[in-house]
Amino acid sequence: MASNNLIKPIRGVIVGSSGQTIKATCVNDEGVPQDVSGYASITVVGVSPDRKKTSTATVTYTNPPNDGTTGLVEWSWALGAIDRPGPWEVQLEFYNSGSGEMAKSYVGIMDVGKALRYSVST
Repeated sequence: MASNNLIKPIRGVIVGSSGQTIKATCVNDEGVPQDVSGYASITVVGVSPDRKKTSTATVTYTNPPNDGTTGLVEWSWALGAIDRPGPWEVQLEFYNSGSGEMAKSYVGIMDVGKALRYSVST
């Protein structure tokens, strides 16, 4: 049976998160981290729960070991990229050098919580 490429669930993200480092681990069906080293570039695509918004970001290898051998990657969303709560679908896309074609992808869920908004009067 073929193995699925998965991302461990991502938690701790709230609406409006920008600049926050999101870390993810690429695993197989059994939860074993996968070697994702050697790719020219990595992109993450996030799709909102209502499927009306798509956001992208550039991904890097997590330091240490900073090479992808442990399946660890990280990224930050831009301001306004994550603007609604709920389970976002995320896909990590790994691209080869030269051809620029996507060679591998991993999918998962990023749970986004509601932001608490309040004002303080003086």
